[in-house]
Amino acid sequence: MRFHRDRHRSISVPDNPTGNNTVTADELAWRLADLLPPVLPDMDRHAIYVALGCRHFRSAIALSLRAVIEHRLRLPAVTIDALRTWMTVLHDDGERASLEDLLQMVIQREAARTIQPLGPGRRPQFGMPSADAGARSRHHQ
Repeated sequence: MRFHRDRHRSISVPDNPTGNNTVTADELAWRLADLLPPVLPDMDRHAIYVALGCRHFRSAIALSLRAVIEHRLRLPAVTIDALRTWMTVLHDDGERASLEDLLQMVIQREAARTIQPLGPGRRPQFGMPSADAGARSRHHQ
């Protein structure tokens, strides 16, 4: 259970609103922090760990995702799936939209990495090879 305080009131919000197997914000925030490499600039690393220390887990998640994007780091698919699942139960639509945008940038960059570039001598294949293509290649050997 988290406690949010402002000047006039204190409210409690469950870390895991669904009560099922959804990963909690604190688990995700620490998992992301553990995945970040030691070469990450101190300023980014300190901001993430200050957010964690203050129990601002959603801020830590956002900062971690921004660092992943800015420094072109990779996230394991299982972590991306856990983030997607966790985001589906967020009640704050504005915050969810912002986090989903960050995650979408990570996902799009990962997808772009998996597209194999055409190397020298490789040409795009259009349509099916003709039936006599094999005969022609044997004929020219």
